[in-house]
Amino acid sequence: MSTSITTIRPLHRRGLSSLLALALLVVLPGFAGAQSDHGDTSDAGVLAEADDFTGTAGPLADGQLELAVLSTRAATVTGGDALIGVRGVTDGDNLRITVNGADVTGDFVAEPDELHPGRSMHVGLVDDLVVGGNDVTVVATHPMHGSRTATLPIDNHPITGPVFSGPHQVPFACRVGDLHDFSPEPRGTDGKAYPQQLDDDCSIDPYVRWYYLAGAGDPTDFDPVQAADDESAAGLALDWKPLLDPWGDYPADLSMTVTTEGDVVPAIARVETRTINRGITRVAILDDPAARGPEVPFEMPDAWNGKVVYNWGASCGIGRQQGINTPNEVLSGGVDAGGEALDVGPEVFRPAVLQGYLVPHSSMTIFNTHCNSVLSAETMMMVREHLIEAYGRFDWIMGNGASGGAIQQHTTMNSYPGLQDGGLPLVSFPDVITTAMSPADCRLLRQYFALDTQLLPGQDQLQDGLGRELPVFAGGLTLEQRNAITGHEFQGICEDWDDMFADLLVADVDCSRIPADLRYSREDGAVNIPGVTQRCTLQDNLVHYLGVDPDTGWARRPVDNVGVQYGYRALLDGVIDPARFLDLNRNVGSFDDEGYGPWHPGETPHAEPGEVQPRMAMDVDLVEDLYRFGFVTGRGAMDQAPIIDVNLYADPVPILGFHDQVRGYMMAERLLETFGERSAHAIWSGVLLTNDAWSTMATWLDDIETARTAGGGVSDDGSWADEVAAARPAQATDSCVVTTAGYSPMPLAAPGLASAGGDGICEQVFRVGGSPRIAAGGPTTEDIVKCRLTMPERADYPGVSFTAEEWGQLLEIFPDGVCDWTQRGVGEVARSTTWLDFGDDDRVLDEPSVIPNTVARTS
Repeated sequence: MSTSITTIRPLHRRGLSSLLALALLVVLPGFAGAQSDHGDTSDAGVLAEADDFTGTAGPLADGQLELAVLSTRAATVTGGDALIGVRGVTDGDNLRITVNGADVTGDFVAEPDELHPGRSMHVGLVDDLVVGGNDVTVVATHPMHGSRTATLPIDNHPITGPVFSGPHQVPFACRVGDLHDFSPEPRGTDGKAYPQQLDDDCSIDPYVRWYYLAGAGDPTDFDPVQAADDESAAGLALDWKPLLDPWGDYPADLSMTVTTEGDVVPAIARVETRTINRGITRVAILDDPAARGPEVPFEMPDAWNGKVVYNWGASCGIGRQQGINTPNEVLSGGVDAGGEALDVGPEVFRPAVLQGYLVPHSSMTIFNTHCNSVLSAETMMMVREHLIEAYGRFDWIMGNGASGGAIQQHTTMNSYPGLQDGGLPLVSFPDVITTAMSPADCRLLRQYFALDTQLLPGQDQLQDGLGRELPVFAGGLTLEQRNAITGHEFQGICEDWDDMFADLLVADVDCSRIPADLRYSREDGAVNIPGVTQRCTLQDNLVHYLGVDPDTGWARRPVDNVGVQYGYRALLDGVIDPARFLDLNRNVGSFDDEGYGPWHPGETPHAEPGEVQPRMAMDVDLVEDLYRFGFVTGRGAMDQAPIIDVNLYADPVPILGFHDQVRGYMMAERLLETFGERSAHAIWSGVLLTNDAWSTMATWLDDIETARTAGGGVSDDGSWADEVAAARPAQATDSCVVTTAGYSPMPLAAPGLASAGGDGICEQVFRVGGSPRIAAGGPTTEDIVKCRLTMPERADYPGVSFTAEEWGQLLEIFPDGVCDWTQRGVGEVARSTTWLDFGDDDRVLDEPSVIPNTVARTS
């Protein structure tokens, strides 16, 4: 059977008993209503800035009320509805609540006000908001306090977005025709088994499907905190099957599961599919539909533990399409780059949904879809709003995701605090911009490494296949020398960076997402028109944030290697000699405007042996923006919520090895540099996955929530860093871990040291390498994207003897100086700005502005 969602009303978990109101036909809010300016609010109380995590402005005076949006910020409401709360209500208060003048008081019900003990909060879902400005007003009368008024301006945005990520990218390809789970029936020739695309923003009518976990596992043998025996684990293998008749007798092979609350329930998941911000959104929750019957098909299940695990997706792509996913993304342990379930070992047999968590995911939070951290945060915010309005307010939301899914957690928590309460990044990277240095460097280095060293008959100079004369020292490097230059423990790491991601900087490679008639052409320059023709690069995907290079008309490239002394540490360690060091840095070069290096195989010659190959430089104003706007993470709000970096040891594994150990230490060192400590951050290295840390993170988040509630929703100094540190469980410490059990606590753990150069057990067992920039003398933070220059001095090369001629060559190669890694980089700022608005389809901003988090209070 096929069932579709319509209007959704909230379940208020804290003190309210209400149901989701759903029906068979979908009625989505209209987006084309007339814009509404905010009315006169001069007699409507005062506006106050609220806390990022709790949404309140703090203690209330006697008789004072606070009016707030509970599902998101008042400035970022989407989809025409919002969950509204009136806090501080006392006995004797008579309320009248209006939206744009219409009385909606009857939609509100009272519940205890946890942030203001002894008072109540009136909560209701308001809808029919117009796109643009809306006013919600509460008028309260009381025998002692008299009449009080507060008006909260609300800005409503289309459910298709954008809200703050800038204009929608065009062209944009829809993928809803690939939703194979829409109907259990085979696809017919007329395509009716697939959802109908409703508009150019790839929207569909929402639909719900049920799935059950097949197997014969005995849930009474399973403890979600303590390790279970192998037979119990094997009995709960991931074998999800469609439950075609959710109201009838359940299949004989249905498994049972145990929630975090200890309840034994059928292993049946309800999966909702809808479109939000042009992405395909999935939400899974444990359900027992036959127990209540079809009369109340979408009642909130008792099995939900009131907590959320958000599944982020991996990799890095150039956008221009909707992306795709399947129900497995919310039924499994994680999400890979293509929207498929990330089941990489036996540890993931206990996905979050089976433990009672609500599990959402969007194709627009798969980084392979677009690699845009602002768009990811915006999408997650909109999905989060939907969860609160449709399923109810939750205790907290925990992130779960690998690689690009780890980047999205870091960037969201750094730049948009309050959206995600805690993070579990797996095989992580800090951000897009600083990570991009590795594939760029590895491509240049590998091109240098690959130069031919064999003289052909009659040759007196090395040449490549195009007849280009090559550097005298090209090629011939030993494996030890190459690894010392790249900084990696294994040769395959740099190879993977080059093969898998360096093409993201090339103008005309892997352009399948761009229509053929709009693709940039290196061969036919006449067709290339900036603003019409499109390059398929990472920087052109992010042009709204990076800006346009006035000299080329194309997006500015966020990579700089001026002054970088490749192989510097290898030189100091005696692995290479001065002659090799000089030849390397003379010839490694950079990319041209189209992304091709000086020794790119098969390309038109533009390298001149004997000359110094030019380096690539970023504009200083772009560098400053990257720091100020949080595109380089670690300077924002990373101390306000906890992270356990699940640093799976993948260095020697082909294809996965570029997720090397040092990346987790990069973030650790950044936090130490910015905050002077890292109580909100732990590294678990070794053989493990994120769900090994779920229990520890859940304990941490539970205690943080308790502290925030006890403090009335605000901290004494405006920061939650002390509360996060005080709530940190004993297990949430740097450790190296070996486990195949899949839960915390770990069967084997040893103390670790948060330093890539540490000599602790963890660092000895799971060796921490470096990167080309670290091998060039750079810091472990890897957050200097454009270094400050200084003229080299012989004292900078202890143990190295340059001849007079060699020293002259060094000065020739670096006429403006070499990187001074002891200084902050060019354009660095101590702290980045959070909650930035980069505009939308209609608002073009000269400079990003801060999105307020506003509540209204009676005077």
